[in-house]
Amino acid sequence: MAKRRWTIKPRFMLLMSLGVVVGFALVYAGGQRYARQQDEVIAQLELKRQQMVEQNNELQRKIEFAKTDEYVERIAREELGLLKPGEVRYVTDQ
Repeated sequence: MAKRRWTIKPRFMLLMSLGVVVGFALVYAGGQRYARQQDEVIAQLELKRQQMVEQNNELQRKIEFAKTDEYVERIAREELGLLKPGEVRYVTDQ
């Protein structure tokens, strides 16, 4: 009995090569889609970060203003109704 040798036909090699190329193309396309999604997430996070930085700066300005005499005077006049010596309060009916 003669041993049969396995031979690979060119058509089979072509189909296998085509399958490998298609597989790589699909993996590459999936990676590109994932990269685009991550770019969008990064852009959204950068926008949110910028908004938070601006909010933080505004709060820092408010904190610094709250430490001034002008702020203390404003609160004393508006919320507590205090007057400086010699001032007269005028009340109108409206």
